[in-house]
Amino acid sequence: MAAPGGSAGAPGGSSWDLHPIDEDYRKRMVQFELDCNDGDGNAYACHSVAEFHAVVDKDHKKAAEVLAKNCDGKNRYGASCFKLGRLILKGAGVEQSDDSAFARFKRACDLGHYQGCYHVGCMLSENGPRRNMDSAVSVFDRACKEGREAESCFFLGKYFLRPGQSRDPPQAITPLAVSCDVGHAPSCRLLAVLFKKGDSNVDADSLKFNEYKRRTEELVQQRGAMMGVKV
Repeated sequence: MAAPGGSAGAPGGSSWDLHPIDEDYRKRMVQFELDCNDGDGNAYACHSVAEFHAVVDKDHKKAAEVLAKNCDGKNRYGASCFKLGRLILKGAGVEQSDDSAFARFKRACDLGHYQGCYHVGCMLSENGPRRNMDSAVSVFDRACKEGREAESCFFLGKYFLRPGQSRDPPQAITPLAVSCDVGHAPSCRLLAVLFKKGDSNVDADSLKFNEYKRRTEELVQQRGAMMGVKV
């Protein structure tokens, strides 16, 4: 979470003085801490306090403590479960544990935080004792349909286009169209390639090819999402 406002200090100087911004932000955090009430108050306020500890103070241990209360306590705040899962996965401020991280991502997903669902799907699709591709596809499908979570939709699109028993090009179109629609350039590119040449049970379509090619180029230009991509 970035501190609000622009950087202080004169351009051309040897450094930028960020202390006024940090001090102002710290004052706002005092109110957030009061509203959080040690995990018994407002969930958004608690999450903001945790973000402050992690991003501004670089105190991941303290951030993890606040996130744990906001995830496991009465608030059950999905964004905090997700953030805590990421800290645990990296071992930042807490003991690293794939199992514990997975549990927090799953709770986040269950609470409707679709980036949490994406992480659950990724961990289910990795090689190892947890691997379960059917469950992974189901989680990605939920995140894509309910949350329009771009990376989940993109995973599904690639899954249905890759060689093997799961290959089903027509099934790839809908999730890729969803992620393209929310601005995911790689998904737009895959659709352009698909409609340029056609595939099993998918006819080549010059109109759709040009539509998705144009969309890919727009996104690359606007966001720099995929540098050097050629369709």
